[in-house]
Amino acid sequence: MMKTFRIDVFDSNPMLMTEQLVKDHVDFLKDLHEKGRLMFCGPCFEDGTAMLLIKAESKQNADDIIANDPFSIVRFYRQRTIKEIAECNIDNQFLLQASIDFIRSKEST
Repeated sequence: MMKTFRIDVFDSNPMLMTEQLVKDHVDFLKDLHEKGRLMFCGPCFEDGTAMLLIKAESKQNADDIIANDPFSIVRFYRQRTIKEIAECNIDNQFLLQASIDFIRSKEST
């Protein structure tokens, strides 16, 4: 089953940025999107970091995927964190029932 992971990349090295690197990175993102793995991505202009939401089988698989990003290969972003997240949406009522169950379990202890 596919899980959702938030990947934060930071500690960038702008000296490594080239036109070809950006084109290769965009091709990588397009490929992830076409495979249904990339849900969202974007840079944070305030601090030079970036974030991706991807679908993967495991945290290790998410790390393997991002390791193949041309930005990762040249170490444009020198650090990253990967966290599994729960997807909240209208289909699961934004996890309303899970939240209620959690509150009730705490009340009964």
